[in-house]
Amino acid sequence: NTPGFKAQSARFEELVTQEGPDGWVGQGARISGNAHDNSQGAVQVTGQPLDLAIQGNGYFPLMDGSGKEVYTRAGNFHLDAEGRIVHQSGDLLAGGISVPQGTQGIMIAGDGTVTGTVPGNTLPVALGKVDLVGFANDQGLLGQGQGVFSSTDASGPALRQENSALPLGLGSIQQGSLDAS
Repeated sequence: NTPGFKAQSARFEELVTQEGPDGWVGQGARISGNAHDNSQGAVQVTGQPLDLAIQGNGYFPLMDGSGKEVYTRAGNFHLDAEGRIVHQSGDLLAGGISVPQGTQGIMIAGDGTVTGTVPGNTLPVALGKVDLVGFANDQGLLGQGQGVFSSTDASGPALRQENSALPLGLGSIQQGSLDAS
């Protein structure tokens, strides 16, 4: 199982059929695009506090090295030396969450609220929020490798619940688990 892996399959379309001396003759088929299987995978409990599974249709927004927003369903994250939450691909989790060194008991609620007990405090404090995004057509996303996708004209821009009057069905986050393939 690869966390967040989504199978792809080729879509084909028939080429023009022409009339020949023996009747109608097909000219074959060609690949017209790829289809992603974006269905929810089985949730695998890992117990790791920065392993996050999405229960729903959402994607985690990431920032790649060039500052461009990219997206994934693979929720295997870790902290870098600066306390930032980083995806396995090396891309930063969007939202600028920073976990101070020595923070204990990192908790991520279903709505994405991140809390932890920072040095000098006895009670947990808010550290930020993990957001989820969706797309009008997630079949239009372009695979970048390592379970990371970029938006295209076909997918449309990332949709955020806070900017929508209608529920987007992005889902909730399950801490300590991964979306298995």
